[in-house]
Amino acid sequence: MTETYTTHLICAPELDEPALVLAIGPQNGHAVDADALLVRLLASGEELHITAPDAGQVGAIMVSVGDSVVSGDLLLLMEIREAPTQLYPLQTEEAAYAPVCQQAWPAPAAGADEFVVTRAAARLAARLGIDLAEVAQACSRVDEEQVFAYARRKLQS
Repeated sequence: MTETYTTHLICAPELDEPALVLAIGPQNGHAVDADALLVRLLASGEELHITAPDAGQVGAIMVSVGDSVVSGDLLLLMEIREAPTQLYPLQTEEAAYAPVCQQAWPAPAAGADEFVVTRAAARLAARLGIDLAEVAQACSRVDEEQVFAYARRKLQS
């Protein structure tokens, strides 16, 4: 069985006002343990510690000490080895409706009868931790190209 790695986007938590990046623990390429301190922020006079969700390797650091960040800003990327699971196997014959289908999706684009997400786009968005509702704000069909374009915009901003 081959090992699978997933890129996790480590973002700033919900903040009432911009926060200052005080320190960055690991460097690009460094291995970190689960719950290891990744970034320290100063928000509203209080220090916030951003920790690793699991053991893995730091892929890219997107901020520098002294930067100002707001809620949801991308701080760094981590590569985390995923344990093989069969919790939600893809079904090829019949559509499966998971709880994510019950969330509030944007209305289809003008003139469209339905909102469609390709399997490849759903898998890619899940691997990157991207909310498909944000990707789909201006279209009625989401494929891998829209997910990649959204990820590029987020990384560039």
